Amino acid sequence: MELKIRVIVLMVLLNVLYGFGQKKLVSVEVFCTASYCGGARPSDEMLAEITKPKPYVNKKMILLSEKGKAIKVKTNANGSFKIKLAEGNYKLMEFWRYKKLSPNGATLENFDKSCLAAEWEKEAIEVSVTKDKVLTTTKNEIILYCDWAYPCLLESHTPPLPQ
Repeated sequence: MELKIRVIVLMVLLNVLYGFGQKKLVSVEVFCTASYCGGARPSDEMLAEITKPKPYVNKKMILLSEKGKAIKVKTNANGSFKIKLAEGNYKLMEFWRYKKLSPNGATLENFDKSCLAAEWEKEAIEVSVTKDKVLTTTKNEIILYCDWAYPCLLESHTPPLPQ
């Protein structure tokens, strides 16, 4: 009888431990907007179209776990990716923010350092994985900027406005 009880306890314990290591398949959709880069004043319709969220296509990003583990992901042609994740909270960041680079790949001397430090901390999406559900929350909008309008770009590195 005692052996049966030990076997049952062991089976229950193994089931509990197996459940803790399970990962859940998570699908994340990533969207972006763009800033207006034309020369003429845009119409309201043009602005509405540009600022309408569109898929963030074929972009490398970083998913950062609560423990600081960085997981490289890449969005597909639909602006989404799938990954198996353990329960917990994750921050999805643009690659340049995680790597502490400039938004356009230019030398950091072209940018205000304290402004960039604040930009580097911004995650695009928070992903929360629990046993029962997955919740994605947009924290900061991803914006595709014009070459002269990147955040934190020093004024000395912006082109002169047309006369």
